[in-house]
Amino acid sequence: MIEQNIEQAQYMAELIKKQPNLELMAPVPINTVCFSYKNGEISAEALDDFNHNLSIRLIFSGAGAASETKIKDRKVMQVCITNHRTTRQDVENFVASAAKMGSMMAEELKIKSF
Repeated sequence: MIEQNIEQAQYMAELIKKQPNLELMAPVPINTVCFSYKNGEISAEALDDFNHNLSIRLIFSGAGAASETKIKDRKVMQVCITNHRTTRQDVENFVASAAKMGSMMAEELKIKSF
C-alpha cells in the first residue's frame, strides 16, 4: 500500500506539471505533493489567499482534501495520499478539479476588478 501511495503521488506530480495553471512546489520523494495555483495576474500576497480559498473549495466540492503548508514563505496546497482505496482516477479527477476550479476563481477575480 505504501508503494502504491508513493506512485500515486508521483503520478499526481506529473499531472500537475502538465497543467499550465498549476505549479509543483517541491520534489515528491514520498506520498506528499505540494503545489500551487499560478497566475501572472495575481500578486504573491493575493496568491496565498487564493490557494487557501482554492483548497477550501476543493474540500467542499468533494474533489478531495488539500491541507496547507508554507514553502519559501508562500502558502501552498499539500496533498498526502494515504488511503488504500485511492485510485489513479481519483488523482486525475482531483488535479483536473484543482485546475478548473482555480481558473473559475481567477475569472471571478477579473470580474470583481472591473
